[in-house]
Amino acid sequence: PYAAAMLANGLLERSHSVDVAGTGQEALELAFINDYEALILDVMLPDRDGFSLCEELRANGNTAWILMLTARDALDDRVAG
Repeated sequence: PYAAAMLANGLLERSHSVDVAGTGQEALELAFINDYEALILDVMLPDRDGFSLCEELRANGNTAWILMLTARDALDDRVAG
C-alpha cells in the first residue's frame, strides 16, 4: 500500500526502525514477537478492521502506543478509535 510505504519511508529517514504488515493477522503476529514502542494501525485492513486488532492487542497485554489512521470521517469511527 502506498500510504504505508510513504509513512515507513518518512520514519526510516528519521532513523526509526519500521516493520510494515500488509494484513491484520500479519500485524498481530509481528506485535506478539516484537516489543514495539508504538503501532500505527489502519482502520481498514484487508482481513479485519483496525479496531478489532487494537482490542485484541490490548486484551493480550500489549501496551504500545497506538495511532489509528483512517480515511473514514464519521463521528462514530472517530469515537470508536
